[in-house]
Amino acid sequence: MFCSKCGMKNEDGAQFCSGCGAALIGGQSGEEMHQRQSEREELMKKLQQILPGLQAVETMDEQIQNLEGTQQTLLARAKGKLGRNIGIFLGVYFASMCIWGGLIYATFSGTNDPFAAVVILGTLILAGGITIIVLSHNANYKRCMAQINSIADKKHDLEKNREIAVKKLLPEIQFVPANYRYLIAVQYMLEAFQNQRADTFKEAINLYEEQLHRWKLENASAQMLTLQRQQMSELNRINANTTVSAVANTVTAFNTRR
Repeated sequence: MFCSKCGMKNEDGAQFCSGCGAALIGGQSGEEMHQRQSEREELMKKLQQILPGLQAVETMDEQIQNLEGTQQTLLARAKGKLGRNIGIFLGVYFASMCIWGGLIYATFSGTNDPFAAVVILGTLILAGGITIIVLSHNANYKRCMAQINSIADKKHDLEKNREIAVKKLLPEIQFVPANYRYLIAVQYMLEAFQNQRADTFKEAINLYEEQLHRWKLENASAQMLTLQRQQMSELNRINANTTVSAVANTVTAFNTRR
């Protein structure tokens, strides 16, 4: 017989559940067992039907998240390139002003000042180099923006396909409680039905909630263990520094006495 609270399978005639300790209802008749088995098989069939749709939706969700991350990275890179382009443009502008200043000085001075010629030549070389850099950065910026636009198009197509998949899946998944309409929950409950640990949704949900609680405890324990290791490492570092400091003080005091 099965426990109506946690879904644990118990020996026939048992009065209490070996899993949760709850009182068990009297033994089931053959007809009741057959009915429970039929209900379980029907639920398994329905869950197996919606599983591919949930997997497809979750895969698209992961792809959308990856595209969003890549898009944010490229946007940050494009902003950096744009900022550098502006800085380089200002450098070209300053160099141009120097060229014009040198030309005006050479024109109105009426002399062949070698300093003016050197300034003009150097500024021309600088302006040419900066112009090449600007063109290179501008090309990189355009490529970056093209990648961003391409990713935006892919993301739009994925979101559209996801919306179609969800609309198609929604009528088929109505029998699943709203809080458990996601892949991990459905997979766990299907496994519970296949292993005959549950015959009804209530039993499967109870099992899943218990598993969620265990996962939360394991996660909390792992976080606590990590924190303890960090604290131990910090204490060891402090102790090592204290020991080194004490040895240094002892050596200093010994040398002072000598």
